[in-house]
Amino acid sequence: MSSVTLPPLPSMRAKEIERRQQQHIVKIQPPPENVSATTAPTVSTKPTPDAAQARTVVDQTSSSEDINKARQKRTEELADLMSRESVLSSQPPLDANLLCEAVHQYVCTTSSFLNTYVADVNAALEGVDHKLSILEKQMGMMEVRLSTVKGLMDDDEQN
Repeated sequence: MSSVTLPPLPSMRAKEIERRQQQHIVKIQPPPENVSATTAPTVSTKPTPDAAQARTVVDQTSSSEDINKARQKRTEELADLMSRESVLSSQPPLDANLLCEAVHQYVCTTSSFLNTYVADVNAALEGVDHKLSILEKQMGMMEVRLSTVKGLMDDDEQN
């Protein structure tokens, strides 16, 4: 029996494209090392003595902290990506038959669960419908009993 090569699933293809784009960005644009607070400031609005016009003021101390945090976060993300890639690249690809069987089992299990869930919900709804019909009958009987009491309702309300 010959093995069949299946095209990748759309979600897997999208992940692969995203991963390649991230690698491309990492190769072309490495994280900046010598960024000072004056080259990438953050802008914040602070009240100035001139109350008629509010001006934006550059907060240089918080911008250098933000840059350091962003650089550290990006370095951690790149290290995590590299470790995942090294682990996954050392593993052989899954056999197509095994993958198809796993997907088939997942679909069957999920559809079985959903069918059971729908049956349970329908049974619950039938119970609620039965209780509502009983309540409607009881309300009709109470309305008839109340309509026999004279002077309880006006002639306009009885019609």
